[in-house]
Amino acid sequence: MIINGFTETSLNGGIDWMIYDADLIAYADLRQTDYIKTGSKVWDADDTWRKGEITGLPELVAAADVRTGQSKLVRLFKMLPEDEQVVEVTWLDGTVARRPPESLKRQQRSYAGEHYLANGDMFTVFDRLDHEKPVWSGVVNLGDARKRKTLPIYAKSYQVGVDFDEWYGFFMPESPAKLEKK
Repeated sequence: MIINGFTETSLNGGIDWMIYDADLIAYADLRQTDYIKTGSKVWDADDTWRKGEITGLPELVAAADVRTGQSKLVRLFKMLPEDEQVVEVTWLDGTVARRPPESLKRQQRSYAGEHYLANGDMFTVFDRLDHEKPVWSGVVNLGDARKRKTLPIYAKSYQVGVDFDEWYGFFMPESPAKLEKK
């Protein structure tokens, strides 16, 4: 399973803490989804734990007018010689690579994979680079954030006894984790 912070759009808003079941994530080809643009979140097709962001496009595509539609940008991209049809990806670990879109995927999630943390759940967070190494483990004990005025962002709750920035850092960016519901 992986975890991810989830922003609810209800009237009271704020961040809910959620884990997402990795078995329910589908990965789509970038070419089929017209997703080739700077800022797009991408995953390595051979290692879907490896997440990055497209940070560079071929010069012809990058120089296109900002108002150019995405479908035209994709057509421009496909007009390039095959060896120039690459994007620059900056991975979460800070490394940068030039990759063809076929070697990258994008995530498609459904609500079925969402599991909200609740008091009494057993929760373990693993290192982003070593998915076997736990970095935090314990019983979920969420306090009501409305009673604590010093949080740096608007969250509905916080993990009692854990520094808020550390807790938030487990979710943004996402980390591998395991959740056992009470």
